[in-house]
Amino acid sequence: MNTIEILDDCDQKQETKSMGFTFNNSGKNPSFDNFVLRENLYKNAKKLLPDGKLKVLCEISLSHQVNIYDKGQFDDVELPVYKRNTLSMLADLFHTGKFSDVRLVSFDKPEELKAHKALICAKSPVFTAMFEHATEERREGRVEIADVKHDVLKEMLRFLYTGEVENLEVHAEELYEAADKYCLDDLKDLCERTLIRRITTENVCQYLRLFDMFSSSSMKTKCIHFIANNGPEVMVTKGWEELMNGNPILVEEVCMVVVICKGDKYKSF
Repeated sequence: MNTIEILDDCDQKQETKSMGFTFNNSGKNPSFDNFVLRENLYKNAKKLLPDGKLKVLCEISLSHQVNIYDKGQFDDVELPVYKRNTLSMLADLFHTGKFSDVRLVSFDKPEELKAHKALICAKSPVFTAMFEHATEERREGRVEIADVKHDVLKEMLRFLYTGEVENLEVHAEELYEAADKYCLDDLKDLCERTLIRRITTENVCQYLRLFDMFSSSSMKTKCIHFIANNGPEVMVTKGWEELMNGNPILVEEVCMVVVICKGDKYKSF
């Protein structure tokens, strides 16, 4: 069974239509004709078209007989050999530090991490600024990282070389902060997607402060909507108490959304 739904400004389901059908390679597949009338959307634009955007949720059930691609068109969905070899060589440089020309050391451990200026500068404009000018880091080939722990710094470097992170669940929050500091948008996005999956009533206020601090509007909005949908449970937590005492402006922003989404129900919180 396949379902398509329209979500309102509070991510509540408003229009729903379901039907069973099969996708195939003929180029002709069933559709949800007359799912919703345009005039009905315009009549409820404030609720269904917030900021002029329509949010649609699609749920597709897959059977065990699924052809993801046409075998006549794609013989191999894996990376080409030369790309795999390139990634393997970069991983080897990360692990061995061979031909490295810069050392990074964190504040919590004396152990130095070897790196390559060309690569880390290509990924991070912050590192580029360090080595473009006559700085101490450029002269000595050694960079002291004052606010990133050794284990987190190592995973940040691993991501720069390989696009991968080990123990992301453990380091996601600290990696997120490091990614913001060094302008690593891809790593920041990876951490955001990991953190948003871990949100609970107990930690949502902590994450809200984090995303607000680093100006991640989309993640901040998701936290606020989570609070709006779980208000009674969130507002008895220690995190909510700390948020009220430490950031009343942010609390006011949350409460405004709660009022809009819940209406009279907010009075019972």
